[in-house]
Amino acid sequence: MTFNRFWTILSDGGVSAKGDEYKVTDDGRLHILSPRNQNRRYHIRQETVRRYFTQDIPNMTPQQFRRNRSAYFYNIYTVIMQRGE
Repeated sequence: MTFNRFWTILSDGGVSAKGDEYKVTDDGRLHILSPRNQNRRYHIRQETVRRYFTQDIPNMTPQQFRRNRSAYFYNIYTVIMQRGE
């Protein structure tokens, strides 16, 4: 999957099986709301999402990424990639 396709899917928004909601806001940032996260203002810039997608995830183990970057983002990433759109 290309980054552009991945970003389009994020822009469409959705909910993971774990209840993590995601969407791209009007200001162009990814917003993730998780029932397990107290931070309701969790936003990620498109440049950061691109780095996660193209550099960090391919070069880190899932555990490293979840611990050092974002477990919430990884949950969303996994759901989208498993769908294989």
